[in-house]
Amino acid sequence: MKRGFLHIAIFLSVFLLSFHCEGKKKDAAMPFLETKVNRYNTVEGEKVIYEVILNSAEASVAGVDVVSLPEFSGLDAGHIAPDSRLEEVEADGRRYYRAVVDRFFIGTDTKGKYIVKGGAYRIGINRQFAVNDPFWGPSLATRTEMFVLDAPDVRIQVAPVPLKGMPAGFSGAVGRFDIEMTLVNNEVRAGEDACLSVVISGNGDLSKSKLPEIHKSFGNGLHFKSMTDSMEHYIKNGSLGSEMEIECLFSAEKSGKYTIAPIDFSYFDSEAGKYVTVTTPPLEIDVIDAVRVSEDPPVIMDV
Repeated sequence: MKRGFLHIAIFLSVFLLSFHCEGKKKDAAMPFLETKVNRYNTVEGEKVIYEVILNSAEASVAGVDVVSLPEFSGLDAGHIAPDSRLEEVEADGRRYYRAVVDRFFIGTDTKGKYIVKGGAYRIGINRQFAVNDPFWGPSLATRTEMFVLDAPDVRIQVAPVPLKGMPAGFSGAVGRFDIEMTLVNNEVRAGEDACLSVVISGNGDLSKSKLPEIHKSFGNGLHFKSMTDSMEHYIKNGSLGSEMEIECLFSAEKSGKYTIAPIDFSYFDSEAGKYVTVTTPPLEIDVIDAVRVSEDPPVIMDV
């Protein structure tokens, strides 16, 4: 009996060791990891997306576990939920099933050259094998093979934001953005609060950018009161996007036609390598008279 247990233990040891070693072979049938960032040459203030991508010749991926996380020495990194959906692709004349198994955003606040050291991940692949049961006869069974895979290192170079051509109202944002303003209220009445919405959106991070000086766009007869801003981030086509909405409360002293002057937003376009200023068109507002509520005189009754 002891000899039987010994044989089983030896078999399991060889079995597991073979799977670990197979995961490191450069075999097209074995899964492998690749890493990428959406921009390898970036500038200060831009956030890039770092992804760890699994490539498998088989669609039967059973799961992914993190063995060791990537190392972002000198860079500000934050974890983002990956999209683990398998996608069938063709590469190098072969068919692969690909999925993003880990994702981070990297803040590049200081110029320099950086190396992101890839982490290690344990990948499970379900595979079928033939068995010949003494009672049931030949059949197929499934077992999960485990592979420990290393993600390749990535090099990132961060250049300083150029001083030449920097506009006086530079927001500090890096990417590519648009701006628009709309009136939230269906109608504006004299003496009542109204709301103006200014939306800045596009590729890049707006969390540290300066807000436009919207109050300067309200001319005579319009009273700027306050503004609040909200922010949303999203991932689109492997890049970080963001949208900032600024809601401004204002009022008009009396009825008439008013104009809210154009609002500017300046950013640095890292792909084009230049500063860009986007501007809204002026917004014409028709302010109508306030609603007058007529009150009937009180009725006095003799008792």
